Amino acid sequence: MYTGSIGLENLVSKLNAIDTINDLARLKITPLKKEEAKSFIHLLSENVDFELSETIIDYILKKIEWFIPFNIQLIMFEIKAIYRDHHLNKITHGTIDQAIEEMLEQRQHFEHWHTRLRSSLKGNEYTFIKELLNIASEKERISSNEIFNLAVKYQLEKSYKDLTGPLVYDGYINNHDKVKTYRYNSPIVRMWWRQNVAN
Repeated sequence: MYTGSIGLENLVSKLNAIDTINDLARLKITPLKKEEAKSFIHLLSENVDFELSETIIDYILKKIEWFIPFNIQLIMFEIKAIYRDHHLNKITHGTIDQAIEEMLEQRQHFEHWHTRLRSSLKGNEYTFIKELLNIASEKERISSNEIFNLAVKYQLEKSYKDLTGPLVYDGYINNHDKVKTYRYNSPIVRMWWRQNVAN
């Protein structure tokens, strides 16, 4: 069986049947390490007409921050298109910034971040999660206290942890920097959410 955490764990929790999946093995796929991400960029830039300096590669990684292959492939696709369409001589920081803007314009690249929540959550649960992610996209962070206050607002004090846990497991947010403060894993998803869902 293959499933994301929002699907299976959220469902069995609602059915009070979490013990039915205790013997399933979890396979956690982590983002690439920085050196792996650099190697992947080098691989994707083979057979192109431009070179990416180490400074530019470091800038790309700084901008995408969450080194999943999907993000790296998207930005490389946009860089190639900008280079070709604008007849550039070289890739600059400005090219990378423009590539990110182009990525954000492509709604279909990130729409699944919203639609999978909309399809698995209904009513107050969906509204609660949407507002939580809206706040995190606007302020770049959301505290545990703010999350609890939102849960009270939507009368979800008893179940809000079952709703926020999958946001961490499925890669929306994390609390790696500070235990009681959450932020988006991907600044690109955060910007996309703010631009397309929060507003």
